Amino acid sequence: MICKGRAFSGVDHGALWQYVIVGLTLGFTDLVVMGGYTALAARLLASLKSPASMRALNRVFGSLFVAAGALLAAFKRGV
Repeated sequence: MICKGRAFSGVDHGALWQYVIVGLTLGFTDLVVMGGYTALAARLLASLKSPASMRALNRVFGSLFVAAGALLAAFKRGV
């Protein structure tokens, strides 16, 4: 399919300008997403300070590791 419109920053601009726009866009998006992850981690860290919540988290992840080990043990490679 041929695009009849203009490029995202115009064909009259050079490739360097388009790379700058893409880089700034990716950098801004990364900052916003990582800021969200940081805020979520701060909230979770506050809730994981009690021993009971840490024990529950350890049990959940321990169970996941046991399940992953059982799946690996039951896996048969097709030859």
